[in-house]
Amino acid sequence: MHPVYNDTAPAGDRYNLFIVEIKALNAPDVTPPTVSMTAPANGATVTGKTVAVSATASDNVAVTSLQFKLDGANLGAADTATPYSLTWDSTTVSNGSHVLTLAVPRGGKRTLPDSLMTTYSFINGVPHKTAFSSGGAGVGFHLGGAELTLGAHPIADELRSLGLPKRALMTMWMERMHGSFDAAVPL
Repeated sequence: MHPVYNDTAPAGDRYNLFIVEIKALNAPDVTPPTVSMTAPANGATVTGKTVAVSATASDNVAVTSLQFKLDGANLGAADTATPYSLTWDSTTVSNGSHVLTLAVPRGGKRTLPDSLMTTYSFINGVPHKTAFSSGGAGVGFHLGGAELTLGAHPIADELRSLGLPKRALMTMWMERMHGSFDAAVPL
């Protein structure tokens, strides 16, 4: 893609060109965690103030916590240690069918160390350089991914002219990210 910058744009416009180095992770995490409810049994009828709820979870990298959910809402705090279990007071919900599910956060223990990067931009027709650093934790990715949808915008039109969108080659997520930007400096 060859961006075209209009040097005669109004003074309030700003054009940004981001140049980012993407480094491969040493060992990509492409295996999702395995989770299983161990109690109560599927379809069981439960009553009382002390219903035992338990589960197992494993992953090739790490399982940092497991969240029990009742009808889609968190049931207590996330459990951060095995055995994953809690005692549920079933008298706090109405009689009838309810659904217990499990959630395991993505990311595990993989981190991205702080990296120094630079962006280049045109501000009022003058090229600028901005240094920034960023890093993250709870990083993971898998091959394949979401379908991209382009909206109505001149950049989207340019991407369409290049044959996009296409299915993503990989999907990446980051549970926690931090970063800081220096002031833009004219070149």
